[in-house]
Amino acid sequence: MKFLRISLIALLAIAFVVGSTGCKTAATPAPTPAPTPSTPSTTTTTKLKVAFVYVGPHNDGGYSQAQEDGRLYVQANDPNVDTTYSESIAEGAASEKVFNDYASAGYGLVFGTSFGFMDAMVNAAKNNPKTIFMHASGYKRSDNLGTYFGRLEQPDYLSGLIAAKMTKTNKIGFVLPFSIPECIREVDSFTTGLRELNPKATVTVVYTNSWFDPTKEGDSAKALLNKGCDIIVSGCDSPAPLDAAYKAGKYGIGYDMDMAKGMTDPKEATSVLTSRVWNWGPYYLKVVQSV
Repeated sequence: MKFLRISLIALLAIAFVVGSTGCKTAATPAPTPAPTPSTPSTTTTTKLKVAFVYVGPHNDGGYSQAQEDGRLYVQANDPNVDTTYSESIAEGAASEKVFNDYASAGYGLVFGTSFGFMDAMVNAAKNNPKTIFMHASGYKRSDNLGTYFGRLEQPDYLSGLIAAKMTKTNKIGFVLPFSIPECIREVDSFTTGLRELNPKATVTVVYTNSWFDPTKEGDSAKALLNKGCDIIVSGCDSPAPLDAAYKAGKYGIGYDMDMAKGMTDPKEATSVLTSRVWNWGPYYLKVVQSV
């Protein structure tokens, strides 16, 4: 990943003028001039403007909300930045205008937080060389376009170990948005942990073909439950699959945030075995302070 690192060094030079007055016999001393009031020096710090672009609502209870928590962390921990966000931005060409608009408005750093923003961000980076763009989960880079993501396969594997011990039917359902490397890696890692402790267990996957569609996510979970799955794993952006599992008297495994904390019904919270949680804040702060 290439980062543009800009160091701003302020040098303040203060000149002191020292005068001495000599006296001669019978000479009239020159009057001492009145001191000129000095103007206090002020240092103005230009704040870095940082934008975040979300594919879903900022309060979706999942992925985009976890990203929003990261933005708020940056804002709370660095007084030298101003942050903002755009939500529910469609992937593809439509998002390119959003990225270009932020660059035109003087934003020095723009985070695009969804895989489908990739080509739009490639074009925006090319058109706006003075703006740094960071793309979550992508793989295309340039001098002012970087990529980032986390090792989600690690908590996926651990979740598989938990599911292996909790399933009664040996049938696990996994609801995912797209059949892309990011999501396939999740299933593979989860299944590795699952079968390490329970070789008889199987995983059935349903793709919703959408990052955020609570209705479709819930319906997909219900279809898996009807096939005998007694644990539903969510890889989508809302808690809908876990809601469906709870209403069917089954367990769920959350994604993006601690989804047990987001449940309004305490009984429903107990149906969430665990969640694979993103904590974006410290990473975002590190990137912001590197620019």
